[in-house]
Amino acid sequence: MRISCIFNKPFLSNIIRILWTMPQTTPLKTGLFLAAILWALFPLRNAWASDGLILHVGKDFYTLGRHMEILKDKEGKLTIRDVTSPSYQSRFASNEKETPGFGLADSVFWLRFTVKDTGPAGRKWLLEESFPLMDYFDLYVPRPDGSFSVMRAGKMEPFSERVVPNRDPVFPLTVDAEGKTFYIRASAKSLMAFPIYILSPDKFYKRDTASLLGYGLYLGVMLAMALYNFYLFLFLKNRTYLYYVLYACSFAFVQMVSHGFSRQFLFTSDPVADNYAMRLLIITTALCSLLFSRRFLKSSHYAPFMDKVLGGLIITDAFLVPLAFVVPGFAYLVIADVNTALTPLLSASTGIVCYIRGYKPARYYLVARACLYVSIIAFVIGDTILHRHNFFTWYGMLPGSVLDIVLLSLALADRVNIIRQEKEKAEAEAARAGAIGLIGEMAAGVAHEVNNPLAGIILCFQGLKKTKEGDPEREGLIDAVETGLVKIKDTVAQLLNFSRISSLGKRPSDINAMLQNVLFLCKYQLTKENINIVTGFSSNLPVMDIDETRMGQVFANVVLNAAHSMSGGGTLTVHTGKDGKWCEVRISDTGKGIAPADMPRVFDPFFTTKAYGEGTGLGLSLSKRIVEEHGGTIKLESGPAGGATCYIKLPLK
Repeated sequence: MRISCIFNKPFLSNIIRILWTMPQTTPLKTGLFLAAILWALFPLRNAWASDGLILHVGKDFYTLGRHMEILKDKEGKLTIRDVTSPSYQSRFASNEKETPGFGLADSVFWLRFTVKDTGPAGRKWLLEESFPLMDYFDLYVPRPDGSFSVMRAGKMEPFSERVVPNRDPVFPLTVDAEGKTFYIRASAKSLMAFPIYILSPDKFYKRDTASLLGYGLYLGVMLAMALYNFYLFLFLKNRTYLYYVLYACSFAFVQMVSHGFSRQFLFTSDPVADNYAMRLLIITTALCSLLFSRRFLKSSHYAPFMDKVLGGLIITDAFLVPLAFVVPGFAYLVIADVNTALTPLLSASTGIVCYIRGYKPARYYLVARACLYVSIIAFVIGDTILHRHNFFTWYGMLPGSVLDIVLLSLALADRVNIIRQEKEKAEAEAARAGAIGLIGEMAAGVAHEVNNPLAGIILCFQGLKKTKEGDPEREGLIDAVETGLVKIKDTVAQLLNFSRISSLGKRPSDINAMLQNVLFLCKYQLTKENINIVTGFSSNLPVMDIDETRMGQVFANVVLNAAHSMSGGGTLTVHTGKDGKWCEVRISDTGKGIAPADMPRVFDPFFTTKAYGEGTGLGLSLSKRIVEEHGGTIKLESGPAGGATCYIKLPLK
């Protein structure tokens, strides 16, 4: 047997020959014999892996990966004449991966493969490198005379020179039954991977159409979410929405650049600009993501330490933006990759801390970020570290970012809803505090209104003790006691109305009677400040559907504010009347008026011109909200000579 011809290692051939000629069969001999055979088979497996690709009839799609041999040109000086010379033929290493990947590699690689076509002569094929980040990707096609023609389709080559105008390097391929050996020279100062396919033109265009549809849906969803939230930003004037929009747009565009669309449609004749666009978009995407995360999570309040960490990373990113034009491409991409890994890690950590400390909107944020971060981590680890380029590591960020953007929009809505609920709760508490404040301000007047009837009742009881049953005076005293108690009851009931804070409960009401009731409750304060009351109530006002309790608080707020402005005495004028379809209440005072600088802020919450401790600044703000809930309007006017007038308009129906 010619064992040395089967196994290409002479040393192993000699061992196997010796074992074969041993006279006795023992377990040791058998084990050594099998081990030697298995060891010897490894080069055969490599040889089979690098066998030429055979194209069959009925199949229109082939993966070239395991049929390639690869030579790394570290210095990048080899030519096609060098790599095809006998001295380099043995230097090509067979490839066992379906998709060879080399991560961030600043080198030149030569690929060699042989293709045979067993089908009818003249069949057309295309070779596609489904990875558009290659700076240079040249296909060398053998000629009959032994020389090679070359087709180029890298990022740094003019796009107009591509034989097939596509975002990926694509070349026409002519193969015969005898087979041809092709060479590819590839280089990139970024990620390096070779998902190379040989397929029929029909198959290629079907795949390309499907992928374009997917890209179109992706870009459409991202831009739609960005436009929707930009509208919300214009409406709400909240910068969180602006950061969201910038983040969504920058992430969508960085995907379009990395997948070759900018080179095909924007920078067709300027590859340098395309490279700068890639660098800038990677950093600006991380920067916008950090700005959004920091503001959305309110990290300065819930996670101060992590907020400082995110702030430091934001400053670093801002510093990296101008460096994109200075630092060499490969080094900058390494920095960008580290930054891309740190950004999700720190943002997620901040979100977890904020959620643990009671910030409920962080729940949607964490779910949204998880969808994206899984795809980012898969890309960084798979393509960059483990050199395992596949469909998920390369395309995973597209669906991941869509889920991220959609869920972040829901997180913003949830955040607004929670803030609204907290605001309503705070306003309700403030309204109750305002009502209690009104009660406090009117306490002296109420005490006076209650004290007088009580004094009369006491006198009546003293008189009753002196009278006997059947005495005519006794009945009069009892009637007087009853009248006094009813007056006390009515006064207390009127006062209690101001402490009832509930949802708007409209019912038919007489607005003139409401104003008279308010003036009655405030009478003591007005009299004490030597303020005259002038009323002019219209008699032709219909009964209106209003919430007496809340509108009573509005009128009391305005009357007491007027009284405070006339601390030295003055005149309070209260008028009602019809103005078309509106009921107008006009309350004027002769006080010191409102400064022009303060006029735009009089309805702002917590704005007050009173001394510290004398007011909360919530009265007019709550009054404006109550009036608007009734579908009405409220405004203040003040003249240069002093005095102020409050106009309150309520719909008659």
